[in-house]
Amino acid sequence: MESPPACISFEDPSLWPRGFYDVVFCRNVLMYFVPDAARRIVARIAASLAPGGHLFLGHAETLRGVSHDFHLRHTHRTFYYQRKDALEEAQIPPARISAPFASATPTPLPPSAGSLDWTTTWIDTVQNASDRIRALAAAPKPDASKSAEKSERERARKANLAPALDLLREERFADALASIDAESDDLAQDGDALLLRAVLLTHRGEIERAERSCARLLDLDDANAGAHYVLALCRENAGDARKAVDHDQIAAYLDPTFAMPRLHLGLLARRSGDRATAQRELDRAIVLLEREEASRLLLFGGGFEREGLMALCRGELRKLGGAR
Repeated sequence: MESPPACISFEDPSLWPRGFYDVVFCRNVLMYFVPDAARRIVARIAASLAPGGHLFLGHAETLRGVSHDFHLRHTHRTFYYQRKDALEEAQIPPARISAPFASATPTPLPPSAGSLDWTTTWIDTVQNASDRIRALAAAPKPDASKSAEKSERERARKANLAPALDLLREERFADALASIDAESDDLAQDGDALLLRAVLLTHRGEIERAERSCARLLDLDDANAGAHYVLALCRENAGDARKAVDHDQIAAYLDPTFAMPRLHLGLLARRSGDRATAQRELDRAIVLLEREEASRLLLFGGGFEREGLMALCRGELRKLGGAR
């Protein structure tokens, strides 16, 4: 089979024959596109990969929130993605990619999407930013009625989970679990409900049920960092430290702002005698805990508040001779 021509326009469909590639390297590219454009890029790559084909991104890039067409893989201390065997054949139109993806010139991320300093520096170096801004402004606006309907569903979903979260705050784990299970028919496909259920089961020491809940969640969203963190706790409880480390590393990769897998990695490393790793991960955990979301602390903090978790890290660092 002949390879596609090397010198063709990026949006030319002949560059993306269906099922053609075994491996695609797209390193340090997606970070320069707004989310909608990144999703279109990855969808086109997915369609052009053979079933089981591999996608390699940059070290700091993930498909979290971008695509569900890939499984995350982690081997040889490297994260990469493998295309799922079954993709919807009609998911990518054969015609040209619409704006703002019609240009091969990257579109900078908005300030809310990443580091403000990094974004500001990027914008300062781009000479034709105004052209891309106009392209974004010309993009179709979302349907207001659909947005309102989605917001209403989100409010209803949060209302269903609110009683269980209140009970978790009071450490009434059995009652919180009963509240979730009472809504099982409505929440069986709800990722947040499955994650909360897994956390509650872990608190109760029902490790196998917690892992099954995490597995169900990862079937829905295998880029869910919280599920991997709970699995790390479950594997530690089962005496499988190696798998616990694997799940913590996946969680930290999927969400670099997530403090708890860093803290857990630090504790596991200290217990195994790996002082350098323990100090590095605990230092990272302290930095991340300073700005961790309160809702995530409630869910994953094990009953500790922010200052308590930071004090735990500092205490462990003192044992290592690296007090902050």
